[in-house]
Amino acid sequence: MTVGAEIREVGFDHCLDSQALFRRLLQATARPGTLVDLRPLALTVPPGPLHPACALLLAVLDLEVALHVVGPGAARLSEYLCFNTGAWDAPIEEADFILVTARGTLATPHLGATVVYTPSSLALPSDHDSLLLSLQGPGIAGEARLSVRGIPAEEWGRLQALMDFPLGLDIWLAARDGDLAVIPRSARFRVMG
Repeated sequence: MTVGAEIREVGFDHCLDSQALFRRLLQATARPGTLVDLRPLALTVPPGPLHPACALLLAVLDLEVALHVVGPGAARLSEYLCFNTGAWDAPIEEADFILVTARGTLATPHLGATVVYTPSSLALPSDHDSLLLSLQGPGIAGEARLSVRGIPAEEWGRLQALMDFPLGLDIWLAARDGDLAVIPRSARFRVMG
């Protein structure tokens, strides 16, 4: 067990920062596939590349929410997030939110869970993208395209198999560089490249 002072987040204002991040999350959810800037982020405890994902979770987790963290540093991140929000650590099948810090399998996700990924970057599409997503659904005029770096195509195949509106997953992409994109369970996506 870590001492509370070591995991207490002093760089996050639970009132002002939570409100600002929640508004940005709503904006990204209403317009699937668009980029929303989460910066500036001044977290002091988690590693820098995880600041965007952790900031989002600090904004939305509370005493009534179950969390599961998968990937490198999972135990410490779970302890940090639960300590600072009051959320409780749960097995993956009982989690309301799942933070994936690296590529992993989601063999038994809780139906209706929110999966938070930390890709290396998100961008609007260009000719040299290695992985491009095509998105359709509510909030999208026709089709939206999004370049995602750092999540392999086979992981998207696994996620696509779990998307079954109104069940399925909400996917938050909190890139390590600070950009956010959301793929709600109501959207459909396919990998283009």
